[in-house]
Amino acid sequence: MADTDIRLDFSEGLLSSMQPSQEPTTEDPQDYPEVRHGFIIGDQPLMLAADVFSELASSTQVCAIPDTPAWFAGFINNRGHTVPVYDLQQWLTDSPVDRRKGFYILLFGNQPHTAGVLLDQFPSVLTAPDSLEQLPPAHYSVLSDFARVGYRSQKQTWLEIDHAALLNHLKHNFHQPVAKAEVQDNS
Repeated sequence: MADTDIRLDFSEGLLSSMQPSQEPTTEDPQDYPEVRHGFIIGDQPLMLAADVFSELASSTQVCAIPDTPAWFAGFINNRGHTVPVYDLQQWLTDSPVDRRKGFYILLFGNQPHTAGVLLDQFPSVLTAPDSLEQLPPAHYSVLSDFARVGYRSQKQTWLEIDHAALLNHLKHNFHQPVAKAEVQDNS
């Protein structure tokens, strides 16, 4: 294989067109509208607080764990970390997200507190949602304990949930007694 001499011509015209402007910018971060991400569980539009880190994971393999509640989907490997995944739709409606079809996993929180929820539809981008003066009622009464603020965007009312409080609630209700096998009397 012959050596190839590659040279890049950085003439003054090219460099000057690639240099950032030296003029100070007058843009203020408050000039940009707030962008939030909403997602729907059952028929309840929800959103995370603005400062909660979130990302969408691909439809990765979820490792189910025996003898766990039906609403606990299992664990996934996300960048080398074990992350619990919950099926909140199953928890709220007794109807699980159909994983035979396309599904999404919304991850939120930073490690080691990252958790995920199964979604059957892509999350929505909500630009400059309007905060409501009164908290609207949740479609599922159990969510009322975790709803903090209501927003109006895209002709829907969205509830901002306290995800940490919701996850703590689920963790405290995680243990289910294992069904006792009937004892046979073989005498």
